[in-house]
Amino acid sequence: MWRSLGVDLGRKQVRWEGVSPEEVAYGGRYRTGRLLLEREAYRMDPLSPETPLVFAVGPLAGTGFSNANRTSVGTRSPLTLGIKEANGGGTFGYALGQMKLSHLVLEGASSDWVVLRITREGQVFFDPAKDLLGLGNFEAAAKLFAAYGRKIAFALLGPVGEYLGLLSGIAFSDIDGRPSRLAARGGVGAV
Repeated sequence: MWRSLGVDLGRKQVRWEGVSPEEVAYGGRYRTGRLLLEREAYRMDPLSPETPLVFAVGPLAGTGFSNANRTSVGTRSPLTLGIKEANGGGTFGYALGQMKLSHLVLEGASSDWVVLRITREGQVFFDPAKDLLGLGNFEAAAKLFAAYGRKIAFALLGPVGEYLGLLSGIAFSDIDGRPSRLAARGGVGAV
């Protein structure tokens, strides 16, 4: 059964919900757009903690089908102020599909920088991330591999996102572990 995960970073709380097969069929870009409209993200300040950041995959994520493992990232753009969808390839979407995780919604703001770690078994951890601050994506990826092993997929932002740069994106790991697949339209990494 497919599920969704809502994460309140400020309260360090998570909420798992089941997702129907019909909802899974309308994944990816449709899912991000619909969730943002339902939550009226178009009324929110893009850089406020209440603005959701949505990661969604399609129904074939986690399989070997060509282009099925792309991740759609949706939010209100701090660059254009519109509802924005950015799309990236790599292993992050594949990992979400393997976990049968249709979409992940991040809201709130943690008082400290954290690594949101989701295990294959569905456990969620808020690990300290101070040692990653200020690092470029490749340096941060090396530290993530050192901490969690090589069998991980990740989404991360670099220093531009840390400083709320309006052109920042989100880097996804590729099959070789490099943070080289980017969802970078509209400044989604600043949210």
